[in-house]
Amino acid sequence: YETLEKKDYVTAAQKYAEYIAANGPDENVMNEYAVALAYSNQLDAAIGVLNKTIEIDPSDPQRYQILASLYQAKGDTQSAQNAINRYNEIVLRIQELEAPAQE
Repeated sequence: YETLEKKDYVTAAQKYAEYIAANGPDENVMNEYAVALAYSNQLDAAIGVLNKTIEIDPSDPQRYQILASLYQAKGDTQSAQNAINRYNEIVLRIQELEAPAQE
């Protein structure tokens, strides 16, 4: 995390990869790893890591929002739109669950 704060993204990505290899997948570490990869201009790798975190927990809308940004940066507007659509579905479902029951 310290190397990420110092904006040494290449080193941060390496350290996150080492941590994941040694300790197994951890959603928070994988999110940070994806960010480090993205800032290191390794968009395909960042997308791959985010997709793995989505497999672990597909209910986190923020991951889809980040994924959409990465696809947009690659120029893949269709995949970006698909990620935004999924983000919107999850947010809507969360709002429905949190809304008071109407009789």
